[in-house]
Amino acid sequence: MSAPKPGLSSLPDNLLGQIIQNLQSLPNETVDFSRPHIRPSLQGVYPIALALYGVLMLAGVGANVFMVAHILKRRPPKDTYTPYLLNIGACNLLMSLVLLPLSLAILLVQNWVFGSFLCYFLPMLQDVPLHVTMGTVVVSGVQRYRGVVRRPPRPPPLPPLPLIFTWLLAVCAVLPFALYMNYIDLEVFLGPQFQGVGVCAVNLEGQLLVYIQALFVLLFVGPLAVVAFLEIRIGMALADLEAPLDLHHLQDHTTTPERRNHRYAILVTAAFALCVCPLVVLRVVKSVVPETTENSAHFDQSFVWVVWVAFLPTLTTPIIYTHACAGSSEREQQEGYLRISQRVQEGIGAPPPSSQPPSTSASAPPRIPRLPPASFPHQDHHIIC
Repeated sequence: MSAPKPGLSSLPDNLLGQIIQNLQSLPNETVDFSRPHIRPSLQGVYPIALALYGVLMLAGVGANVFMVAHILKRRPPKDTYTPYLLNIGACNLLMSLVLLPLSLAILLVQNWVFGSFLCYFLPMLQDVPLHVTMGTVVVSGVQRYRGVVRRPPRPPPLPPLPLIFTWLLAVCAVLPFALYMNYIDLEVFLGPQFQGVGVCAVNLEGQLLVYIQALFVLLFVGPLAVVAFLEIRIGMALADLEAPLDLHHLQDHTTTPERRNHRYAILVTAAFALCVCPLVVLRVVKSVVPETTENSAHFDQSFVWVVWVAFLPTLTTPIIYTHACAGSSEREQQEGYLRISQRVQEGIGAPPPSSQPPSTSASAPPRIPRLPPASFPHQDHHIIC
């Protein structure tokens, strides 16, 4: 005799409410539940979302492939900073190729047809690149702080451990997500009509709110505060280094590399923080405000556009890198023209050669060697290009 099927009444109240809400949103007539159905609240905007997400995915993949290839091709042998950009580029490629289409499908589709594995694995995978990027920004700031503020006699080496640690920390930080996710196979409870269909529900009975708030503070607000402190200290150190150079009337191009690195690092961090901040704030709000039939449509539409904005750093970072490289090439050409003009002026101003042999009675004045222009410590170790 076969065992009786479990009933929906055996489920916790919060999971049962999510199942009922999902079933009520589907059409009343007989439909194939194994096929994806667009959320009713997104029927009017999903074509625009498909177009915007598609453009962002193609642009992000192309831009980050260019950035990674350009860094690998032109990276100086002793450069200790561009590996951080390579790490960010790897995160951006993962987000553009894998996470962006999966996130869009989950946001648009009402019934869960993606299986139990993605129900537990995708929430963790979505956050890993964000945490890795934030950790990379922090480690890069610490590295530049040591090179500019501390000014060691040699550039600080870049061990692979910090980059590996950012990935390990990100993976460990998202593992608790699996404890708060529940996959409910509707075929078990409602019969063969729901074969292959389930509900990926969030278990609100645990400490989910505390966990999300901890992620917000420890892995977003805290790292941003650390980066802001480091960039302020780096800017102050650069200002102190530039002051004596101006007193000696040295050329401005000798002071630009570290200042340029500082400026573009701030741009990369600011763009990432501004784009990701709405998503993390909306997550905190949703964990505090329960989703109901009345506010479900507002949450659906908000997440579609906020998630798209959160993927924008996959495009802004390569754009900033390209602008930095273009500016660096233009400055190198200007410096080359400046050196050529100086040599021409020195040749014109030199006295004509004398036909008489040099006198041996009077000793010629000693030649004063030309000193190279002063520069910042480790000037050839750029973060950008």
